[in-house]
Amino acid sequence: RKGIVKLNIYFQEFNYRTIEESPANN
Repeated sequence: RKGIVKLNIYFQEFNYRTIEESPANN
C-alpha cells in the first residue's frame, strides 16, 4: 500500500508541474 501512496504523490507533483507549465506552452 505504501507504493500506492508514493504513486499518488508522484502524480500530484506531475499534475502540478503540468498546470504550472501549461500557460508558458500556450
